[in-house]
Amino acid sequence: MKYKFNILIIDDVADDAELCVIQLKQYGIDFSWRYVECEEEINKALREETFDVVISDYSMVGFDGIAALKIVKEFDVDMPFIMVSGTIGEEVAVNAMKKGAQDYIMKSNMVRLAPAVLREIDDAKTRREYKESQLALLENEAFTNSILIGFPVGIAVFKDRVCQYVNMRLAEMLGYDREELVGKSSRMVYLSVEEYDRVLA
Repeated sequence: MKYKFNILIIDDVADDAELCVIQLKQYGIDFSWRYVECEEEINKALREETFDVVISDYSMVGFDGIAALKIVKEFDVDMPFIMVSGTIGEEVAVNAMKKGAQDYIMKSNMVRLAPAVLREIDDAKTRREYKESQLALLENEAFTNSILIGFPVGIAVFKDRVCQYVNMRLAEMLGYDREELVGKSSRMVYLSVEEYDRVLA
C-alpha cells in the first residue's frame, strides 16, 4: 500500500498555501495537509499530529520562516523543513540552511517543490533509521560490556595483534588498568617473546 504523507504548511496567506498544495497534487503525491498561520498554531499542530515534512513561507506578517524553523527543529531536529519564498535572497537562504532547513524554493520555480518534498522525506527516514541502528548498537555494546566486565574469567579481544577489548578480571591478572591494555600490542598478555611469537593473537 502506498504511504500517504502528512504535510504541515506554514503561511499567513491561504492562497499561497493552496499553491503548494496544487503543485504537490499535480506531481501525484498522496498527502493530507494542515495549514497554520502563526507560532501558536504551529505548536498546537506539532503537538496534535505527526508530520512528514514542513513547508514554510519565509516572509509573514509579524513572523518569519526562520522563527518557524526554530520551533520545528526544537520539536524534532530530523523533521524535514522546506522554505518557500518569492523574495528570499541568497544570504537568507544560506542562513536558513545553516539553521537546519533542508531546502528553499523560489515561488517563481515551484516545480522544484514536489521533488524536494519527496527527497527530504526519504532523507529524514534514512537519518532516523541510522540513529535507531546506532542506538541499538550502543545498547547492545553496553549490555555486552555489563556482562563481560564482571565476568570471573579473564577475557580479551584482539584484532591484528592489537587489544580491542579487555575485561576487568584479565586486567587485574596482568596487573594493569583496562585503559592501559586497550589499543596496545597483544605482547602485553604473554609472559615471553617466544610465547608471543608462537601464538597468533
